[in-house]
Amino acid sequence: MWLLTDTSLGWSTRMLHANIAACVFAAIYNHLLRGVVQAYAPRTLQAVWYTGCFLIVGMMGLAFCGYVLPWGSMSYWALTVITNLIAVVPAIGSDLLEYVWGGYYVTTATLSRFFC
Repeated sequence: MWLLTDTSLGWSTRMLHANIAACVFAAIYNHLLRGVVQAYAPRTLQAVWYTGCFLIVGMMGLAFCGYVLPWGSMSYWALTVITNLIAVVPAIGSDLLEYVWGGYYVTTATLSRFFC
């Protein structure tokens, strides 16, 4: 938390970053919704649609890693909750979750695996 205490206006930099990141995701979801509503696009634009879906999943993954980065209590529970979504995959979900976690529950090793 040195940004908040050791720099002038560090709190405003942190709040500005958080709000701009939220606005970027709101704009992306709005853009995605517009693409769903206008689903009558010709087949030549399918590659654009798939590229956009790939980019939004990539941005969500990047945001997840940024959310887990501080290694605090909130990071631990965010990692636990979000990776538990893997367990929904039929037949291989629990085995895949155990592989991602590197064991039966989230540990420090799990957090470090996300950044190696």
